Amino acid sequence: KQVLEMIPPGPALLCGDFNGGPKEPELQWVVAPEPHGGGFQDAGAMDDTPTFEPGVNPFIHSSAPDPADRIDYVMVRRAAVVSGKVVLRGGATGPVVSDHYGVEAVVQFG
Repeated sequence: KQVLEMIPPGPALLCGDFNGGPKEPELQWVVAPEPHGGGFQDAGAMDDTPTFEPGVNPFIHSSAPDPADRIDYVMVRRAAVVSGKVVLRGGATGPVVSDHYGVEAVVQFG
């Protein structure tokens, strides 16, 4: 909620590790309609590919308790999404370089 208060009105891009799935309260503030929420939409709402996969990704500490989940997002406000999010997983689409997989989206503002 504090981050949303720092973002000026108008078109915006907010992306990163939200540490929660789509139904978590952290994300609900972001997608709630303005003026009570951020008014953002998930650029990859139709893609439920996990971005965090304990037991699969070798960079995740073996004691990580969380199940595989999608917790990294590209959120847009007042933008036309040109193409949805793509999760850049290790192996087929490139090397694993982090405990989270990369996320890519092409968006157009204005």
